[in-house]
Amino acid sequence: MRTAPRSTPFATRPRVLLAIVLGLAFGRSAGGLPPGPGAAGEETVVVERADGTSEARSLSELPELSPTEGQALGPVSLVFASAEQPPPAPGDADPDRVELQLVGGDWLQGAVAGGSGERLGFGLAAGPRLDLTVDWIRRAVFPGRVPPGSLASLVAADDADRLYLRVGEGLDRVDGTLDGFRDEGLVFDGLAGRRTYPWTEVAAFFVAPLPGSGPQGPPPARPVAVDLVGGGRLTGHLVALGGDAVRLEAYGSAFALPYEAIRELAAEDGRLVHLGSLPPSKVDGGRPFGDDLGMVFAPRIDGAVHGGPLTTRAGTVARGIGVLAPTRMEWELSGEYARFLGSVAVDASTQRLGVRGSVRFAVELDGKRVWQSPLLTGADPAVETPTVDLAGAKSLALIAEDGGDGFAGDRANWLRARMVRSAAD
Repeated sequence: MRTAPRSTPFATRPRVLLAIVLGLAFGRSAGGLPPGPGAAGEETVVVERADGTSEARSLSELPELSPTEGQALGPVSLVFASAEQPPPAPGDADPDRVELQLVGGDWLQGAVAGGSGERLGFGLAAGPRLDLTVDWIRRAVFPGRVPPGSLASLVAADDADRLYLRVGEGLDRVDGTLDGFRDEGLVFDGLAGRRTYPWTEVAAFFVAPLPGSGPQGPPPARPVAVDLVGGGRLTGHLVALGGDAVRLEAYGSAFALPYEAIRELAAEDGRLVHLGSLPPSKVDGGRPFGDDLGMVFAPRIDGAVHGGPLTTRAGTVARGIGVLAPTRMEWELSGEYARFLGSVAVDASTQRLGVRGSVRFAVELDGKRVWQSPLLTGADPAVETPTVDLAGAKSLALIAEDGGDGFAGDRANWLRARMVRSAAD
């Protein structure tokens, strides 16, 4: 049996809930939003339904889609006008940016906004501030403070909390107990005793789970996943679509996310599945040098194959699969999903490489090609696939073929690749 990290304050700390406090006192994003069906220039959201149809609705109409007590959300997803964000600047490695993983598998991206006791202030990249309780945090990493090539070396301890500190060009590791947060730094009890380490020195920390910690209670009645502007994903129970916010219950707390902080809201009730959440039955490719060197570029979920975000000429996309062409991914089908949808692009990061790649995308059902794209480069906009009928098919394959001019720049992105159940199910 695992023992709790040694500590006076937290070794006996109770299971406490994640309290999320969101301030709504910030304005709407300026520009970049398509006009809605209502007044000219009104911000919009694309409403996707299980029958494969979609429509643009104004944000002011969203409360009409809010489910009543005992009902599920009608659409399978809501894609907001801010779904595609401007690509990150080359070499952008903000030392204050932190990636936070929560106990339920959700993750957040933003910056530390101080802390007190066992609560960490956390500012989302989109602006709202969260108040997070330590027992709901699994790890935090400041990528800009981790030496190049060292991210893979950041691992949790078996039976203690763990702290990584940036010292010169390297990292120091301290095991012990995370004793709390302060505005000026993180309080940690290790071999050197209890100390407050300034936030500017912290490269990462891991929180060991205590017995009985983790998500508790019944599953959400209306489960949804919310992808956030600037990076991150939260899952929980959809309470309502309010006048200017999505209202959720997650980690035992009720909170509101302003529309401008959301990229996509997707139902998690089985009607829609992103292929990135389903391990493929077979993957071939991603070996630019064959098997001689053993170099393999495996498909990357919700990110480009080179390690950055999924990007198009229009900006970044939260969901999808990045591969190096040529790569073929195949999924076995059980007949429960009716159609496949998505879009494709060569990652826009290739525009900084001097080569823009050349990829042709294709979809096959039971080994028969049912769609293929023109030859695309990183200078081309994303191309939407047609809706592919999956009725009677036993396998679905997504194929990225190189353009015959080598693999340089062939960073192929399957964007929002998803399957939807029949509307009658």
